[in-house]
Amino acid sequence: MTLNLLLSLFGILVICQNVQADCPNGFTRHDDSCYKAIRIRATWAESTVYCHMFGSELTSIETELENKFVIGMLQNMKGSFDPVKFWLGGSDMAEEGSWVWAKSGQPLTYTNWQHGNPDNGHDGDEHCMDLREDHHWQWGDNNCDEDFYFVCERPLFVGQTVIG
Repeated sequence: MTLNLLLSLFGILVICQNVQADCPNGFTRHDDSCYKAIRIRATWAESTVYCHMFGSELTSIETELENKFVIGMLQNMKGSFDPVKFWLGGSDMAEEGSWVWAKSGQPLTYTNWQHGNPDNGHDGDEHCMDLREDHHWQWGDNNCDEDFYFVCERPLFVGQTVIG
């Protein structure tokens, strides 16, 4: 029996609600998410693991406003990263040309690709999304084994609580 069903049998009122918290130390809030640029250079797969250690995922940029926020956050940290190249959470590893967000598996609804991208590179092995200052802060595809910095994202809402 689930806890809700068990408590209902005893006549106890159970209310579940989202719990809102501040972003963890080092993360910056935008809307209902918290973001952190990580000062470690890693492959796309390693970046995913690092983000999980922070209770987060590689960033999924779903709107123009969110894209502008992430770019602004990175520009405010100018000088902290060299080269200024970051992994984001998009990839077409499962199917060439079908870009999805790793966090949700959902296709991209908003895009900010650099002209000519994604191009899959000369060797046909560029399956991970990057964001680079030298590409005018537009997205590109790159070889997933390159070592870049990365941006993690986690939800502001951390779970549910039971009241009653």
